Amino acid sequence: IRCNQSPQQLLVSQGRALPELTDREKYDPEFLLERTTTTSATSADAVAASGDDGDPITLPLQPKATEYLERAVDKIFEAHSVDERGNDEKVLDRNALSKWMTKCVSSPLEPSQSYVIGPYDRSISAILSRYSTSH
Repeated sequence: IRCNQSPQQLLVSQGRALPELTDREKYDPEFLLERTTTTSATSADAVAASGDDGDPITLPLQPKATEYLERAVDKIFEAHSVDERGNDEKVLDRNALSKWMTKCVSSPLEPSQSYVIGPYDRSISAILSRYSTSH
């Protein structure tokens, strides 16, 4: 019997549970975006993005998704997408988007504070008008 160790610490030490994420792991954007360098010096933009010695410079955060982010988005899409009528493609329609957004804003720690986003909410309409090819 280990009196000075909480059950969670015991499970983590035995490899039966994962430790809590650190603040760096929670909030660092480098877990979602990769650093890239400019490689082509053929255009004026690439020359302007190179250092004084002509070497390519590292830009802070180019919008290149990490493998982790791409897998996460794929899983989210598969969990909430629906089959498009008359087509074999999967899409996020109004209902699927509202279910996904409701799940995102709902906290598992506070079940009494559930917030539901309906399919005709302004945020759903804004997303569809900006990113949809047909709605």
